[in-house]
Amino acid sequence: MAYPDLKNVLPVLEKVVSDCGVSLWGVEWTTEDGRVILRVYVEGPQGVDLGILTEVTRKLNLQLDEADPLPGAYTLEVSSPGLERRLFTLEQCNRYVGSPVKVKCRPDAPLARKRHKGLLTAVEGEDLVLDVGAGAGQKDGGEIVRLPFSQVAAAHLVYE
Repeated sequence: MAYPDLKNVLPVLEKVVSDCGVSLWGVEWTTEDGRVILRVYVEGPQGVDLGILTEVTRKLNLQLDEADPLPGAYTLEVSSPGLERRLFTLEQCNRYVGSPVKVKCRPDAPLARKRHKGLLTAVEGEDLVLDVGAGAGQKDGGEIVRLPFSQVAAAHLVYE
């Protein structure tokens, strides 16, 4: 299924989220049980609580209904990124250098393996650098893998 481009809706999301005193962590389209879901992740300096999530959801619903930037029916979900947060940008990845991550590459990526788990050791240019032997009983790590961020479908922190 082809999801609508978020370019038209990002300014609305960013403004509403900012007005609520939190920041936009990321946005994704997904489908679950036949429902199309627009999932919006927000974070704050002290985290987010149910009150903030409710306020952001209410205000986003009003603004999205008014602006109507997205065609078709969808369900809006507003959530905290959580402990195993998805990393949407290279800047976010850079914040978590030294952390364990799981990376799923795009199906069309010209890489032998599509899934990797290891320690994010660096962000160099447009590449994620993973030590895929780290944490597997090897004190000094193991195989180093460079993954172009353009070939990454999803990257998540791994909570240990």
